[in-house]
Amino acid sequence: MHNFCSIVKQQLIKLLEMSIQREKLMTTKNYEKNKIDSLKGNLPDGTSIR
Repeated sequence: MHNFCSIVKQQLIKLLEMSIQREKLMTTKNYEKNKIDSLKGNLPDGTSIR
C-alpha cells in the first residue's frame, strides 16, 4: 500500500510540474499583450480602468 501511495504522489507531482510549465508559457505569451493593454488602460480581462 505504501508503494502505491508513493507512485500516486509522484504522478501528482509530475502533473503539477507540467501545469506550472504550461502556466509559465501562457504567462510569457500573454505578458506582452497585457503590457500593451494596461498601457491603453485595459485590465487583462478586458475591462477598462477609465
